[in-house]
Amino acid sequence: MKHNGARWLEKCYVRESADKAIADAVESLKDVDFDTIAFRGASGALFAPIVAHLLKKEIFYVRKLDGSHSYADYEGFIESEKYIILDDFIGSGDTLRAIHKVMQKENPKASLVGFYFYHASSDRQGYLGPGNLEYEVITRQILHTVPQ
Repeated sequence: MKHNGARWLEKCYVRESADKAIADAVESLKDVDFDTIAFRGASGALFAPIVAHLLKKEIFYVRKLDGSHSYADYEGFIESEKYIILDDFIGSGDTLRAIHKVMQKENPKASLVGFYFYHASSDRQGYLGPGNLEYEVITRQILHTVPQ
């Protein structure tokens, strides 16, 4: 079967790879204490709601304000106490910063308790939370915050 589009997005829309990626995410996150999955962009919109549904978690979608049809910065659950950011991989860090910035603006009491990256070729893959060196690096260097 032929697929069109970015090859790295196949993890989200090719059934076999999507099934495995979703199962891996659910397995990795099932024992993590959080109530909301925050995400952004097309790949996040394909992946995060399914994982959130299976884990019985809320979603928080930060929009890219590109002049499209929406006037809102975000959609979803804003009363989060503990959230993770789900993304395919870290490039420039802009996605992580945008999500964190909107969450802190709208709900400063919410605690970021980790990241989940699902792109197979990424150096950082799976759940990264407090106590993990990569989590500490991301929060300090990309988000410019001190981990909680």
